[in-house]
Amino acid sequence: MYRLRTAQSDLDHQLLSVESLWEEQHTHSIVEIAMQPLEIAYLTLAALLTGALLPLLFQARATLRSVQQLLNMTAPKLGNTLAEVSSATRDFHGVTVELSKTIQGIRGTLANASSIGNAVGPALVAAVHAFRAIRAEDARPKRTESADADRQPGGTPAN
Repeated sequence: MYRLRTAQSDLDHQLLSVESLWEEQHTHSIVEIAMQPLEIAYLTLAALLTGALLPLLFQARATLRSVQQLLNMTAPKLGNTLAEVSSATRDFHGVTVELSKTIQGIRGTLANASSIGNAVGPALVAAVHAFRAIRAEDARPKRTESADADRQPGGTPAN
């Protein structure tokens, strides 16, 4: 019986050592699997950001889809509008070229007129002065000898 008890005691001892080894292995693997508090905070933050960004991404997608539809509707009209603007720009350019030529012609005419005015102006002024001088002489009463005889030696008329 002593052998039996020793065998049983050896078995119990081996069983305890297997159980302790089992607990060490499982405790060790639980520590390895367990998350640190910082890792939990990162995971929570990532979940919150994902939850906040998803509605924004859906709204951005809806907005871009609306813009795409608007561009699809306005693209043909935009092409016609650009053609009309190009035509109007060409017409405006043609008008400005003609206007520039007309202005250059007017400048040339004014330059010629001013040079003619510079040449003829003094002659006209001299003619006007001469004409006035002639009229002033004609308007003065002519002196007669009888009017000179009526005057006294001091130049005052006699009564």
